[in-house]
Amino acid sequence: MLKISLKETIRFLRQKDYEILASLLEDTWESHPDKDHKHYDMWREQLAVNIPVLYIASIILHNYVQSHGIKNILFATRDCSHWYKIYKAMYPHESCHYFSCSRNMFNIARTKSRPYYEKYIKSLTDGDISNSIYVDVHGTGKRMYQYFKDKHDEIPFCFILSSGHSSSDGLSKEIRKLVSKDRAEFLVFSADGSPIEMLNYDIIGTCSDYNKYGPVRNTLEYDADDVQGYHNCVDRFIKLLKRKDSVDDNHTDKSMHNIIKLLFKPALNKLPVISEWIKPERKHDTSSVN
Repeated sequence: MLKISLKETIRFLRQKDYEILASLLEDTWESHPDKDHKHYDMWREQLAVNIPVLYIASIILHNYVQSHGIKNILFATRDCSHWYKIYKAMYPHESCHYFSCSRNMFNIARTKSRPYYEKYIKSLTDGDISNSIYVDVHGTGKRMYQYFKDKHDEIPFCFILSSGHSSSDGLSKEIRKLVSKDRAEFLVFSADGSPIEMLNYDIIGTCSDYNKYGPVRNTLEYDADDVQGYHNCVDRFIKLLKRKDSVDDNHTDKSMHNIIKLLFKPALNKLPVISEWIKPERKHDTSSVN
């Protein structure tokens, strides 16, 4: 379980002038499960860490999209299950998609003929890959880059919340080049993938292939009911968020980067409460791998 205090998170956000977010967290918490319910601590973790991180990261992403003239936003399945919905609620008029992909899907589509996947990519990007952006909660961007380079000879922008590397120096040469050209951004380094990914577990299986009917998904590795508490909390937050006319967008990107790093600390390398009944996957790129 993450060592967190929702009251302290809300107090901290108010001190930093995130009044809209702080009020949303308070209002969402009013609907929390009973203290003896297994979902109680799941709601605390979402509201104290994951939701405020994704909310502020969405503002940074929005600023990035606007300043770079990006046309389409591709939120990677499955890690972006909550981020996609939060961003869509904050910026409903932007072209964003919940993008069916995975490490295995990228590898298969790169090494084998997958015409329906190529058609799918074209439909999401309007045939303009270089002016689209790939978004993920955790990773290095390496397999995404390899796929788009080999199959399309075009690379989308890349925006990743966290990476296991200690700095951008550990990323592959190709991704470092994107960073140097201001075509890639990473917000948090030295993060274990399991905690933040577990906070964002989806209720659909991994995309393992793609055919004329759409994505082919593996069987879900865990019981969907075991992560439903996270989804219930995020859904309640989004319902309240949609009632707001504005967001806390009166901060500089630099200050928001710093806030995210502070909020992210409890999830850098400590597992959330669902690790008590779900074993975390160990399939992440490690900090020693480019």
